[in-house]
Amino acid sequence: MAIFLASADTLATFLTPDLPGLLELGPNGKIYHSVTWAGPDTCYDYLYCYGTVNTTNSNLSVINYPDSIASACDYQPFSFYLGGHKAYTGLPNNHNYELDTLHGSPCDTLIAVGLNDFFPKNKELKLYYDKTWQTVFVNAEELQGRSAILEFYNINGQLMERISSETDGSYFSKSSSFSSQADGVYIMRLRTEKEVLTGKFVK
Repeated sequence: MAIFLASADTLATFLTPDLPGLLELGPNGKIYHSVTWAGPDTCYDYLYCYGTVNTTNSNLSVINYPDSIASACDYQPFSFYLGGHKAYTGLPNNHNYELDTLHGSPCDTLIAVGLNDFFPKNKELKLYYDKTWQTVFVNAEELQGRSAILEFYNINGQLMERISSETDGSYFSKSSSFSSQADGVYIMRLRTEKEVLTGKFVK
């Protein structure tokens, strides 16, 4: 089974036991895709079937640039960790019924837990390209994880450079010369052990 975007561009192919599900546009402009796991030798991947917690259903896949075609949309399978929760074929907004009462409240408290609750509010990959120096400056903060890998891709999805570095606490700062690269749009991805941040800039 395959997911198609545009008329002839296959972004990903999923084979049993991975079962692709729904897509939902997030508040940050990215599209999130759920994939469930339906293995033949275990219970169906639903509710309290703990034996089926794995990479497939504990992460969402992400289309980072929905307005770009083919590989330029930067589809990243299983790249968004759900914090110990599981994804199925749908992306509903469910209540968290396991919460205690809110002290001081006259009634029990139900808080809606939806896709928006998983997004860090101010976390982003900040990019600035200086034309005079022909250098791109990369900054990120509130990161989780100690080691980071910074990758540069051209608009065709070709890896141009990979830099491995340690984070400075929860901060990351790096610069890279682009004097030898052609003018155009470049996609950058910053990966730590726990998260992935992406961004793009124009030279």
